Amino acid sequence: MSEAVMNPETPASEEQWYRLGDDVDIVRRRNTLLLVAKRSGRSVRVSPVAMELLPLLRQGSSFEGLLTCLQKLRPEARDIQPKLAAFLSPLLNTGIVQQQGGDVATATVRRRQYPLFDPNAIAQALALPLLLLPVRLRRVLYAGIPLAAATLVAWLAWQQQLPSLRYLMENMHWGGLLSFALLVVPLHEAAHAIACRVTGIPVGAAGLIMHGGWMPGPYVDTSQSYRLVSRWPRFLIPAAGPWVNLTAAGISAALLMTVDSTSSWHALLQTQLLWCLLFVFFDTTPLTASDGSHCVEAWLDDELARRHALTPTPKSDSAPPSANLRQEADSGQRYRRVLFVHSFISAVLLLWWWFGGSTPIAL
Repeated sequence: MSEAVMNPETPASEEQWYRLGDDVDIVRRRNTLLLVAKRSGRSVRVSPVAMELLPLLRQGSSFEGLLTCLQKLRPEARDIQPKLAAFLSPLLNTGIVQQQGGDVATATVRRRQYPLFDPNAIAQALALPLLLLPVRLRRVLYAGIPLAAATLVAWLAWQQQLPSLRYLMENMHWGGLLSFALLVVPLHEAAHAIACRVTGIPVGAAGLIMHGGWMPGPYVDTSQSYRLVSRWPRFLIPAAGPWVNLTAAGISAALLMTVDSTSSWHALLQTQLLWCLLFVFFDTTPLTASDGSHCVEAWLDDELARRHALTPTPKSDSAPPSANLRQEADSGQRYRRVLFVHSFISAVLLLWWWFGGSTPIAL
């Protein structure tokens, strides 16, 4: 979570002017209300009381105007000024509210993205065969293919044909790394785009993104997924990427069982399997803002669950927590449980793979 642009304890100057962005939508989830920026997909949870300020924010208002409005609406409320400042901070950080004037600088998150083309037509064409299938058959494919892939990888390990993680890292084949980067990674992103069209929402731009500011990789903009009311379609879109990684791992495992162990193809497939499995872990972890965190947030029906899980709201002894804060605490607690289970299982499997695996095969 980015730093607050306003200290909640410090009154804002009345010279500062606040206005809700033109692309902001109000999204109602099962237990909460969200303000969502359409173009970026960034969201902020708001209380019903805060929603009463939206008409003023849409036309633009000073801090003093917002404060006066709240005092009229809630004359019995105390500490309105710092609470209003705390309410505006995440809205400014996410760009949902724009600020003019004053001395407070708005924090902006700059991501080095380079859109190259609109993938909507291609994604729609690729999604069409799936859309023609009965819904139940589609669900069988969604669950059955990765289950079959996981079974193939497990069978490879059972047959003592899966070298240890340490051995694979030390004997990496550059051909396998290239095949993963040039084939599996683009298919991973294409799966996100296809999932968008299957669930009925448009895909944003496709292009290149600089990870960490220096490592290029493909990306697909799926920020319009907030428009889906049901949580399961919202789950499908981020899950499509790891689905491809696991499926590719299963295909690599199946080919490894048929290829001569002394050939260069065997070494290439081993490296490709290595990276497919590693990225199944990286892409499903709820710890980082990834496909895994988006899946958990969709399952919990709360786009802000990770934020509340990793930055819990401090408890106050002066007053009982509001219903909004109780919802945030409950959502964060459930998210942390999922994070613990994922981390535990991943640690066990990675440790076994690092120190175990089969007898190394000469490359």
